[in-house]
Amino acid sequence: MRARLIGPGDPFELRTALIEGDAPGHEWVLSAGVVLVGSLDGLSFVRELVGL
Repeated sequence: MRARLIGPGDPFELRTALIEGDAPGHEWVLSAGVVLVGSLDGLSFVRELVGL
């Protein structure tokens, strides 16, 4: 499993960070993306749950 946290930032900063990161290759048969919107304090449980 690979996980990556991008943020916080404005839409331009988030777009730039997504483009600069490496995309999953052909060895990853299944891929999924999730966008969570909220404050860092509000999303702290999710960050701990995923291990970021």
